[in-house]
Amino acid sequence: MNPVLEVRGLSVEIPTASATLRPVRDVSFDLHPGETLSLVGESGSGKSMTALAIMDLLPRQARRSVERLRFLGEDLAGKSAGEIGRLRGAEIGMVFQDPMTSLNPVYTVGNQLMEVYLRHKNASKREARERALFLLDKVNIPDPALRLCQYPHQLSGGLRQRVMIAMALMCGPALIIADEPTTALDVTTQSQILDLLRSLQREFHMAMILITHDLGVVAHFADRVSVMYAGEIVEQASTDDLLERPMHPYTAALLDCIPVPGSSRHGGKLRSIPGVVPLITSGDQGCAFRRRCDHAQDVCKNAGIAMRELSGGHKFRCVLLPQNSADVAMKNHA
Repeated sequence: MNPVLEVRGLSVEIPTASATLRPVRDVSFDLHPGETLSLVGESGSGKSMTALAIMDLLPRQARRSVERLRFLGEDLAGKSAGEIGRLRGAEIGMVFQDPMTSLNPVYTVGNQLMEVYLRHKNASKREARERALFLLDKVNIPDPALRLCQYPHQLSGGLRQRVMIAMALMCGPALIIADEPTTALDVTTQSQILDLLRSLQREFHMAMILITHDLGVVAHFADRVSVMYAGEIVEQASTDDLLERPMHPYTAALLDCIPVPGSSRHGGKLRSIPGVVPLITSGDQGCAFRRRCDHAQDVCKNAGIAMRELSGGHKFRCVLLPQNSADVAMKNHA
């Protein structure tokens, strides 16, 4: 089966007065029809910037470079801004983090939903309204006809996020990018939104990129995982394989921060990773995680640390041998 999306060697650079920042570095992955790939990592790891680079929505000063970027067999890297604009919303939908700032406060929900359909489809306003009503019902919004006439501020956070999902689905895209779709929502609503996304994905057989920092979400909703740190992918595997045998020290450390019912001591301190994700510039070399890693060696300062590949397509970017990496994961979980 051919991939919906092929990404090879995707990088982003942002020139500043003092240095050139590299928020995305040599990112590569494939995404197949009906599959959910999760991009995981702390804030500042480059997850959202990767999505924006794919969608060609980077800040004006940012520069994108890529060896291959193909969507449904088409070369996105060679397309003009106008051609990419015709794909966004039509073939690729995006659900942003904060629906309050993503929806225009001066237009009704109906106007914003219908605009997407009218722009990309040769349809009448009546057809666009019927499509909007159909999708508001699909995303479980009560009284869709009333909601079409309302403004974003008249809806709760959960309803606004459902509107954003409906908007992303208006033209029947082959790919949905969900960027932290539950960040601003309470726990109960988070679960409802994620269940809704999974149900709609299966119904419409869409591929999905799910961006999150929550490994609990990953465990329940992702088929494969790419762990990002400081702009590059440090580990890739199927979800089950990655959770059962993390090979990169950063992945093991992330998993170790999750409290485990029955194992975590009541009232005890939660484990954390000391330090913060660094800003990588054009002069930086070696493993970006080495300053926070308990297992760092002198060789970690060297440039060009390659991906190692195990059986089942499990890849990780580390100088530790596979057995040593497994020992690190076991020690962290002990």
